[in-house]
Amino acid sequence: MQINSNRALWRTYLFVVGFSCLVAGAFLYLKWFEIKQTAVLQQTYANKLISKSIDNYLDKQASFLELLGERVLRQLTLNQHANVQSELDMLLASNSELAGFIILDDKGNPLVFSSNFSSPSQYARLNEFIKPATKSALSSQDKEAGLMIGRTFYLSEMDKWLIPIQFSITNELNESVADIILAINLDRLNQNWLGSSLPDYQKYLLLREDLYRQYGTFFQSDKYPQRYPEAFSVEHFYYLAELMTLQTGFSLEELKAGELVVTFSGVDAEDTPYLLTVNFNPKYRLFSVLGIPFEELYMEMMPAISWMLVFLAVFNAGLFWLFRRNIRTELSAKHALHYQVEHDPLTQLPNRRYLVSHFKEWSAEQGGEFSMLYMDLKNFKHCNDVHGHSMGDKILCIVSKRLAHFFDKCLCVRQGGDEFIVLSPVTNDDAIRLRCLEFLKDLEKTIVIENLNFSIYATVGIAIAPYDGATLDELLRKADMAMYEAKRKQQNVSLYSDDLETRTRQVSEIESELSHALKNNEFSVVYQPQVDAYSYQVLGIEALIRWNNPKIGFVPPDLFIPVAEANGLIHEIGHFVMETAMIDAQEIYQASGFSYKLRLSVNVSVSQLFNDDFVEHIESLLNRYQNQPITFMVEVTESLFIDDLLRAKNILLRAKQAGIYISLDDFGTGYSSLSVLSKLPINELKIDRSFVNDILTDEHDWLLAKSIINLCKSLSIPVVAEGVETKAQADRLAAHGCDIFQGYYFARPLPKAELIDFLKEKGGGRRDLI
Repeated sequence: MQINSNRALWRTYLFVVGFSCLVAGAFLYLKWFEIKQTAVLQQTYANKLISKSIDNYLDKQASFLELLGERVLRQLTLNQHANVQSELDMLLASNSELAGFIILDDKGNPLVFSSNFSSPSQYARLNEFIKPATKSALSSQDKEAGLMIGRTFYLSEMDKWLIPIQFSITNELNESVADIILAINLDRLNQNWLGSSLPDYQKYLLLREDLYRQYGTFFQSDKYPQRYPEAFSVEHFYYLAELMTLQTGFSLEELKAGELVVTFSGVDAEDTPYLLTVNFNPKYRLFSVLGIPFEELYMEMMPAISWMLVFLAVFNAGLFWLFRRNIRTELSAKHALHYQVEHDPLTQLPNRRYLVSHFKEWSAEQGGEFSMLYMDLKNFKHCNDVHGHSMGDKILCIVSKRLAHFFDKCLCVRQGGDEFIVLSPVTNDDAIRLRCLEFLKDLEKTIVIENLNFSIYATVGIAIAPYDGATLDELLRKADMAMYEAKRKQQNVSLYSDDLETRTRQVSEIESELSHALKNNEFSVVYQPQVDAYSYQVLGIEALIRWNNPKIGFVPPDLFIPVAEANGLIHEIGHFVMETAMIDAQEIYQASGFSYKLRLSVNVSVSQLFNDDFVEHIESLLNRYQNQPITFMVEVTESLFIDDLLRAKNILLRAKQAGIYISLDDFGTGYSSLSVLSKLPINELKIDRSFVNDILTDEHDWLLAKSIINLCKSLSIPVVAEGVETKAQADRLAAHGCDIFQGYYFARPLPKAELIDFLKEKGGGRRDLI
C-alpha cells in the first residue's frame, strides 16, 4: 500500500514538473507574443512616419517646381534663356540634394539645361532618359498628382545615382506647355525621406509599382548596379503577397487602395525570415516596406528564456525536496485526512460516510438493539435565506453542540444540510419519545448570534432496531418515513409503524395510477348545494372532484390531492375541475329554472394558487362564458398564509379585480390569525366542519364557532357552516347569525343529473349575500 502511495506521489511530481514546463512554455509564448506585438506597433508607426515624410517631401518638391515653372515660363516667353539657366545653377549651388534641371517644351524638346547637363554626352544621356519608353513608365503614375517619379538610374557623366521627377507646367487654360525634370541625388535623401535614422538591423525599401526599386536604406553603394537597374523578382513579390493574404486576410488589391498598413512574416531574396510592414501610396504608386529580421526578436527573447530556465531548475529542485518530505510525513497526514473524510468540516460531527463505515460495529456493541432518530430542522431554511449562509453555518454549529451534549452517549451524525441522525441505545418507545421531546425543548432555547435571537425547532422520526429493521438503509428509510409523518401530522416526534409502510405503498400506487387518470377519464365532478340559512333556498353549489380507478377503486380526495400537488398534476386536475364545473353549471342553471345567478365554488390548492398563470387561466375561462349567469368563486384554505402571506394576498387581490370571488375554507384549524381577516380580499368565510360537528355537545367548539361568526359580522363577511348534519345544528347556527349552510342535512354531493332533479324540487328564491 505504501509503495503504491509513493508511486502515486512520484507520478504527481512528474505531472507537476511537466505542468511547470508547460506553464514556462506558455509564459515564453506570451513573452514572444508581446515582443512581436511591440515590434509590429513600432514598425507600423515607423512605416507610417516614413511614408508621411516621403509624401510630404514629394508634395514640397511639387510645390517648388510649380513656383519655379511659373517663373521660368515667364522668362522663357521673354527669351531670357540665360537668366533661366543662371537661376537653375543658383538652385543647384544652394542645395546639394538637387543634381540638375532640364526644361522641355510641350513636344519633349530640350529648352534649357542646368550648366552641369550642357555637355553633348550628358545631353545624349538625358535625351535617352526622356525617351518615350521611359516617359511611359513615368506616365503610368496618376497625373492628378502633378508630380511624377521616374526610375532610379545612374548618370556616368556625374558618377551619381539619381531619381528623376517630372512636373508639368500649365497655362491659364490648364494646358501643358512645358515640363521640368529635376534630378535628385540618391545619396542625399536619407534625412528627408526617412525623417530619422533607422536602427542598423531594420531595413527600409521604397518599391515602385512596376517592381523597380526606388530607394533602399540597406543597399551598399557597390550593390547599386545590381539593385536599381533590375526589377524585383515577380515570383517573389507575389509569393510575399500570398503570405500577406494568408496571414492578414487582406489582398494585394485592398493594399493598393492606400488605406492599409499590414504586418506579416516573410523572407527576403536570401530566405532570411523578416517581420515585414507594408503600405502603398496610391498617389505616387509606391510600396513602402519596413522589415526587421526575426533574429533580432529572438535576441530580445534570450533574457526571458535564461531566467525561465533558472526558475525551472530552482523550482523543480525545490519541488523534488518537497515531495521527498511529503512522502516521509504521509502516514500522519493520512490519519488527519481520514478524519476529515469521515467528519463534517463545519460541525465536526461524524458524517454519512462515517455512519456507513461504523454502523455494523456500533450495532454489534449494542447487541443489535438500539433506536435511530432522524431529525430535520423546521425553520432553518428561513434563517439561512434571511440572514445568509454564514449565519446559517453558525446556527448549525450551535445546534450540533447541543445535540452532541444532550445525546452524549450516542452516535450523533450530520446527514447533510439541516438533517441529523442519532443512534441511541434506548429502545423503549415511551422513553425514547420523552428523550426526544426533552431535547427539542432544549433546542428551542434562544440562540444569540451577533445581537440576533434565533429559535430553532425540529421534527424527529424514530425507528427501533431490530423491530423496524437491522440494516442501515432500512432503518434510515423508516426513520425518514416517520419524520415526514410527524411533519404531516404537525407533530414534533413520530415513531415508525407498519401503517406508514402501508400508507407509503398506497401513495406510491396512487402516484402511479394518477399519472394517466385524466387521460383515461377516471375523474368526475359532483356538486353539493349551499343553502340560505333562513329560507333553505339553494344559493349555489360547490364542485367536488371524485376519482374512481379501475385498479384501486374509489380514492378519496384527501389521499390523491397531496400526491397530485407533489408531482405537479394538480394544475391539470384543477383545470379539468374548473372547466367541467363551468360547463355543468350552465346546464344545471338552465335545466333547474333559476331566476338568479348561481354561485359556483371550486376548491384551489396552495400550489395552484401560486402557479404563475392561475389568475390568467380563470380569466380566460370566465371570458369564454362571460354571458352565463354564474358567480365563480374559488375556495382557498388557511394553509396558504403559512407559505407566503404577502404573495397570497397579492394573488387574491388580482383575482378579485378580475371578478373572481374568494372563499376562505376550513377556517379555525389554527394556521391564520383572526386579525389578518380584515386585510384579506375575501368574500366569505367557511367554518371548518370539525367545529360544527360538536357545537351541541362541546361548549369550547360552540364558543369558537360563535366567535368566528361575530368577527365576520363585524367585518361584514358572510359565514358558511360546513358539515351541518342535523336540524338542531342548523337552528343553533342560524339563531346566532350564520348565513349559509352546507352539509348532509340538506344534500350530499350529487352528480349533475341528480342535482338538477334536486334543484327542480327545491326551486324558490334566495337572498343575495355577495
